[in-house]
Amino acid sequence: VELSLEHLRLRCGGIGMAAQGEVGVEEAKRWLKKAPHKDIVSLGTWVDPPSCVLAAVQAALTYLCDNDTSWENCAGSLRQGRGFTRELLEFQHLRITRKNLEKMMAFDLSTHRVLSQG
Repeated sequence: VELSLEHLRLRCGGIGMAAQGEVGVEEAKRWLKKAPHKDIVSLGTWVDPPSCVLAAVQAALTYLCDNDTSWENCAGSLRQGRGFTRELLEFQHLRITRKNLEKMMAFDLSTHRVLSQG
């Protein structure tokens, strides 16, 4: 898990961000596809996740129109590993409601905020 998070920090940190800009939807999908199953499952075993991890998974569940964003539900989704990432990749984004979009934005997952918490 630490290696995957370190790669993400490098990509989103100073030089990586300056060279490539913000992570777009297609790049985010590539990151999801490359995430090792064991790393995703391992995140689901954390009892007290860092707030940047918790917020990212809560936003993902909100994207999937799942309004139960408790850590127990987040962890259960993560323990599905590739099944969870596949659900995210295949989800029909036109199903997202304005209310859920506003909820996702409220998680404030800006690159600066996530990196400052990591």
